[in-house]
Amino acid sequence: LPRPSIDTGAGLERLAAVLQDKISNYDTDLFLPLTQRAAELCGVNFEVEKKLEAGKGGAASLRVVADHSRATAFLIADGVVPSNEGRGYVLRKIMRRAIRHGRLLGLKRPVLLIEMVHRVRSIMRGAYRELDTLFGQAPLIGTEERQIRAEEHRFSRTIEVGLDNLEELIRKQKEMDPRFFDFYLKRFSDPGDAQTTFRDLLPLVSRPDLAQISSTDLRNEVMQLAPLGGHVFAKVLDEERHSRAILSGDAAFRLYDTFGLPRDFVEDACHDAGVPVDWDGFEHAMNDQRTRSKASWKGAHKEIASPVYAKLAEIYRTGPNFYFESLAKDCRIEAIVTKLGAVNELAPGTEAEIVLDRTAFYAESGGQVADVGTFWNNEQSLELAEVRGAYYPVSGLIAHRIVAKETLRVGDRIACVADGARRERIKRNHTATHLMHAALRNILGTHVKQAGSLVAPDRLRFDFSHFAAVDPAELHDIEDQVNDQIRTNAELATDLLPLDEALASGALAFFGDRYPEQNVRVVTIPDANSPRGFYSKELCGGTHVRRSGEVGIFKVTVEQASSAGVRRIEAITGAAAVADYQRTKEILAQLSGRFGVTEENLAAALERNEESQRQLEKQFETLKRKSAHSKLDELLEQVREVKGVKVLSAEIENADRETLRQLSDSLRQKLGSGVVVLGAVEDGPPPRVALLAGVTKDLTARLHAGKIAQELAPLVGGKGGGRPDLAEAGGKDTSALKKALLQVVPLLERML
Repeated sequence: LPRPSIDTGAGLERLAAVLQDKISNYDTDLFLPLTQRAAELCGVNFEVEKKLEAGKGGAASLRVVADHSRATAFLIADGVVPSNEGRGYVLRKIMRRAIRHGRLLGLKRPVLLIEMVHRVRSIMRGAYRELDTLFGQAPLIGTEERQIRAEEHRFSRTIEVGLDNLEELIRKQKEMDPRFFDFYLKRFSDPGDAQTTFRDLLPLVSRPDLAQISSTDLRNEVMQLAPLGGHVFAKVLDEERHSRAILSGDAAFRLYDTFGLPRDFVEDACHDAGVPVDWDGFEHAMNDQRTRSKASWKGAHKEIASPVYAKLAEIYRTGPNFYFESLAKDCRIEAIVTKLGAVNELAPGTEAEIVLDRTAFYAESGGQVADVGTFWNNEQSLELAEVRGAYYPVSGLIAHRIVAKETLRVGDRIACVADGARRERIKRNHTATHLMHAALRNILGTHVKQAGSLVAPDRLRFDFSHFAAVDPAELHDIEDQVNDQIRTNAELATDLLPLDEALASGALAFFGDRYPEQNVRVVTIPDANSPRGFYSKELCGGTHVRRSGEVGIFKVTVEQASSAGVRRIEAITGAAAVADYQRTKEILAQLSGRFGVTEENLAAALERNEESQRQLEKQFETLKRKSAHSKLDELLEQVREVKGVKVLSAEIENADRETLRQLSDSLRQKLGSGVVVLGAVEDGPPPRVALLAGVTKDLTARLHAGKIAQELAPLVGGKGGGRPDLAEAGGKDTSALKKALLQVVPLLERML
């Protein structure tokens, strides 16, 4: 080589391309089977698609699907899970880009990625044995396959709505809006010439491909249609269409914020369509949203106090006595901070934050709520302040939120008394959180990662990464496993270790999280039957029970989605769990008594009752429709003629939309030719107006049912639209229905 030791970039794929005499890596036997499989799944002709340009599907989209499917297979085989952070976020972006290009090729069903990854596995498993374990063993579906299916279904639902909105916006940006012709008219000195040019140019400006015509061709067509003043009009028209062919920042942010379309997804779609995006406007809308969110944040006092606490932290540290006791005497007041800043003395009845040299109050952190309690004098004979909570304004410094009941001064010595009973409930819930976390990883898989938690005295809440809802059988197993561990009554161990030593011991830590190098607190729940010697071992700074048996009992109360790819479980322990079981038992007994069955037969009795109710509802609906149809002749007597067109508008009592549709069909058939507008108030809650407009086929060239519905809908506080022959509208203002129906005749007079 002319320059030795320089990387040529000749990796496996490029060497394969050379040896196989191919121009592109994608033409080698490493990729060709994947692109061909992508074409099969999308139902397109591989040879034809290879010739298409990028952005219209074609070879570019096939290559994206092939490449990203391969990356998906290897990342998931390496233990990466789709998420909103770190490596998981990269995987999610890769998967979603592949899904989008599958849509460009015409595939709507969410089956692309899973089939492609299976193909990757079958091709490459010989060289990469780790792929052999991917997706479990047939016919069972492995965890990895469920992850891919869940992500593809989730994103397909997101883009079903979001992408339709994006494509509609792109289409509108490429069309010219007739409303801006006023702008052109003002650019001409002679109004008469302007009107002539405007009329002559209508065939051109109404073309849907106007945005794609070159500037030269546009000028030539304008000059042919309107020689008089056409050169001026061509210049203005060219400038305006280019200024309009851009997606606004507000529109792009709405797609991102409301419909959940990622920014890079919007960017890719607009780039492929040749429509630029106002990203400066997008950032401005994003900053406005952040400002609004910040304005609603209730923790603003922390920002105000930060400079004061940063200075205090250079001198003081708060000793954490809360791990050992709920009472600490002879604690010195080091600082008193109010909204106005640091003070030396605090009057009774005043709210403030107090820093002590040591404390028995746990400060809110790691999901565990803060302790509450009281400040006393050292003899505990005089209550000095109510303590409503505590937090870390800066590292190592604890601020107590208090309301003074006596005068407090910097330097005073006081006693801290945290609410001990409340603390014990919190400790039970925190230890139960660790037990549940371990059970989740044992039962659902080691991909489970904590994504947020709340440890309070009345309940625990745990958010974790998982790709699907936890089914009832899995929840049952999780409850059983946690309660089994509680019954072992194992003694918890707490150690302070260097980070490396803690990780080497098997303590749970997660990729991307930050931990101090020294004095990491490790909480271990031992298990003699486990090969590791423990059931749970985590890095944790919270408070815990001494033995697992103190948790008492564990019961899951809620399992639901928290966000994309994140599930949430809420649970209760101890006396709260017992009370919940007792309450459930009472409810079951009451229901069983009302149905006259045993508790074991209650489910069957409820099912029979629901089936009976469904039959009654069907009979009721049938009777309502029969009643409405019995009034056909009476309704036909209300027909009027408007400029030679038969018109019927009427309110139908006790009718739903289906009844209105059936009546409209029957009435139009009876009329032969005419317009039918029917309205009804649908039962709520809340009650709503239903409007239906029908036009017989022979009149749709003159009257459009969708436009009739659009005009009437605002009168009842809603929106409407539909086909030329049949359209619907709805609204909230039930009192305006009669007034809206009275406007049908005047409306048709204007339209005709």
